[in-house]
Amino acid sequence: MHFTVLGASLALLGACGSPTTRATLPPHADEAAAGFRDVAERWSQREDEVLAALGGGDPTLAQRFGDVPALDGPDSEVETDWLALRLRTEGVSKAEHALAQWADSARLPRTANGAAWELRLERELVIRAVREERFRLEHESALPRGASALVRAMVMTVGITRPLPGQPPREGWVDRRLDEIRIAARDATLDTTELAELEDALDALERGASPSTTAGLVRLRVELESLRRAPARSAELGRLEQALGAHAGTSLPLPVVRSRLERAEVGARDAVASFVARVSAEDARAAEKEAVPLLFRTASCGEPENSSRMRRAAPPPERAAACAEVRLARDANGDKETLAMWIVLHDHLAVALWSLARADGAQSPDAAVMGHRLLSAMSPEARARLARLASVQPTVAVTAGLAADMLARRGPFGTAGVAKAWAAFGDAPLDVVEREVLAKMP
Repeated sequence: MHFTVLGASLALLGACGSPTTRATLPPHADEAAAGFRDVAERWSQREDEVLAALGGGDPTLAQRFGDVPALDGPDSEVETDWLALRLRTEGVSKAEHALAQWADSARLPRTANGAAWELRLERELVIRAVREERFRLEHESALPRGASALVRAMVMTVGITRPLPGQPPREGWVDRRLDEIRIAARDATLDTTELAELEDALDALERGASPSTTAGLVRLRVELESLRRAPARSAELGRLEQALGAHAGTSLPLPVVRSRLERAEVGARDAVASFVARVSAEDARAAEKEAVPLLFRTASCGEPENSSRMRRAAPPPERAAACAEVRLARDANGDKETLAMWIVLHDHLAVALWSLARADGAQSPDAAVMGHRLLSAMSPEARARLARLASVQPTVAVTAGLAADMLARRGPFGTAGVAKAWAAFGDAPLDVVEREVLAKMP
């Protein structure tokens, strides 16, 4: 059994049975504590079962929840067919079934803090994670449009499932996934940006995979050369709103999101100007350059010692850049580092607005780029990559923008306090962070 928040909760409850405490308990308190312990123990087992089911066939999920898969485990079918749609679908279905077996939430007191609150929150986050993966399957499994996301997951899987020294590479599953994309591409169309994003993902896979995958990559790239080009495709407005609800937890209409991010971008630009005035011209130029590799970097929000298994877990891809912002804001030390941090927050807000412009058609993508200029010292090639990210991964871009707005809400000198509280809380959808962290800060 994994150590979770429940372990700490049970330890506290166990203390209620000591002679010193027993005399002060109201009538039936022992019975209530015992009942809660029973519920907590059953939920800890259920949580393990749910998360193990989600990780079945998808090593990226297993790694997120702290179970790095081995190449020589008992289930050879799963290990030789990782990331297959069938196995991922079965995993989510098993997780949903396991979750449905736990119906004890009505027995938990509705407190604002304490063990019962921790347990309710843990249960909520597990439910949200299962729903999130169901949404991912239903909206990203269609190939070839979902190919970039699949290839990025393949890159992660190759990185965490290296064979032991002396073992031959076992990456036949990579060829199978690449062939699935190739076959799907024969009768489909992708626009120029989608093709470029897929090529970027394939480049990363080629760098990390073994030479045994070369033939599959060559076959796929030959197929992509003959693929019919579609006109530039705008992100579907309703789909982006749904994706932000599933991954970021926001229920706001996109025009409201746009207005919020535009205000935050102005505030971030003012913060950058205030810190530029505090440093030398040389340090300002250095900060502009140092911000570039920090843009859309990925990191975990939660600390390893967090008692909650969900909140210490690695974030999903859609929130990984937001978590990197939290780390950056928490650790910024001195005016120069703080300036670089504010440049990153500003540029994340700008790229999020590029995504929204493409999604709702209020501005052309080119007009959006010109209207929301980046402040980092970026090459044209790097700027083009960010434009592709804004187009093909709008949920990542807008979620990072929303997180930047949350971090910036207390002004130029308040980001560190928000970031420290957020990092102590850990990863969660942004609406949960708003409710449990920002709303409770003095």
